[in-house]
Amino acid sequence: MIINPLNTEHTWGSKEIDQLMNELMHSLDTYGSIQEGTRQNGEEILCENIGVPTLNNVQFSLNLTTANLMYLEEEIAKKDGMKGLRFLRQEAKEWVAKNFLNPGKAWEEYPERWKNSLNIVGKMDYTYHERLNAGNRLNKMIELLIDYPATRQAYIDLRNQDDSRYPESGRRIPCINGYQLNRDGKYINMTVMARSIDVNNCLLNDIWLAHALLKHIVNSINHMVHYAEKDKVDLGKITFFVSNLHAYPNIKEMI
Repeated sequence: MIINPLNTEHTWGSKEIDQLMNELMHSLDTYGSIQEGTRQNGEEILCENIGVPTLNNVQFSLNLTTANLMYLEEEIAKKDGMKGLRFLRQEAKEWVAKNFLNPGKAWEEYPERWKNSLNIVGKMDYTYHERLNAGNRLNKMIELLIDYPATRQAYIDLRNQDDSRYPESGRRIPCINGYQLNRDGKYINMTVMARSIDVNNCLLNDIWLAHALLKHIVNSINHMVHYAEKDKVDLGKITFFVSNLHAYPNIKEMI
């Protein structure tokens, strides 16, 4: 692990998930800055870091072994029970569904958490399904990796033009900016570009969903190309670049 507190850049190599979580929390406690201030006019302001420990420019990598995945699901279930896993499994299905979904069904596992995010016509400001599949983005990137295995252009951009108008637009914007895909021999690696992640309430979910998306991409490539067994591509490493990592103590204050 390399930590440079002068510019608050924090980098971890491949870790077991339990070790990673412990080190991230330790670094937030040790190096995290806490912004002082108050919320304006007593209103609840989202997307702020007032009063919570924060690290900027955080990088870590994971090799999602069977043991790591088992630990990941055990920790998610420990935190939210089977409801947490049902939410993630439904969300993963919706991310790659053929028909556009907004709001989908996954949010119904946590109606108390998400109902205030529905607008007057019963839709979310965005869903990851819409962002992944706008302009057939996801499938185009899968085809690009098949046609040009050495490409550096396989980036699934989740932002759109409205996001640059925040907060005037009054619309929420994704915490994940995009997914970069690279092929290294038989392995497909993924880099997750995140603007904001809450360690306590969101990070394990983000890791689980990144793995599910990468698994879908790998399976799609193998299905479309009909590789011989020895030539099939496989899941590689997942790396996260997080612009702002923080730790809210309470899910109600989640970004």
